[in-house]
Amino acid sequence: MSGHENGDVALVDVEAAEALLVAREARSALRRSLALHGPVGGWDVWDRQPNDAFVPFPPFSSEREFADAVLERLDLHFYIEREVTGTHCSSSKPMRIDAVARPRAVSAWKDEAPAFGIEFKSPDMPRYGLDPAYTAQALDYTHIDWKGYGRLQVALCPSPLPIHRDEGISEYRILQSVLTHLGLMELAWLNGYGLALVVRGTHKIWTERTGVYAGRRWSVQPSLGSRH
Repeated sequence: MSGHENGDVALVDVEAAEALLVAREARSALRRSLALHGPVGGWDVWDRQPNDAFVPFPPFSSEREFADAVLERLDLHFYIEREVTGTHCSSSKPMRIDAVARPRAVSAWKDEAPAFGIEFKSPDMPRYGLDPAYTAQALDYTHIDWKGYGRLQVALCPSPLPIHRDEGISEYRILQSVLTHLGLMELAWLNGYGLALVVRGTHKIWTERTGVYAGRRWSVQPSLGSRH
């Protein structure tokens, strides 16, 4: 359709909307609206799963392509620095993490300068239990002095735990709690919320749909001392 005072108007479906060439602010508003009212470009599975359900990421041809897609979405809400380097607290060995994210708006966060690391793995990697190598690598990253940031909590994307986990099974509840206390988070896809930064399996620090969630009262800084 045409004739709008600000230019042409067109009706497009959801998938086509994601590909529109629009200004950054308009794309951000579009995605916020879609996150509230419907599926976005094949990423969501609305009405097929209960809200809060962990759902698989769509397939990608490579880990790099997956990371690019996730970081493009996060870039609307966070400043992203890729390939950040640092050194381990017990050695001078250089290390590198895929990305560090800082919120564009920090007023709603508990921390004055919130930031967290992100480590990616291929989303189609089969997972039947805790992925030990992936988890061990990320645990090392929680002890790195990252250049310009210091120590950070690290979000794993996708989660090192199985997608189809049973929250009622005590072993998963224990694993989720232990990983959180060790400084690891999950950057997952939650039905009804989109991308979500999650700790302890169910606590949403931030989501695409709501913005800052538990991050208003929970710190994302590495914990030291008592964790009661």
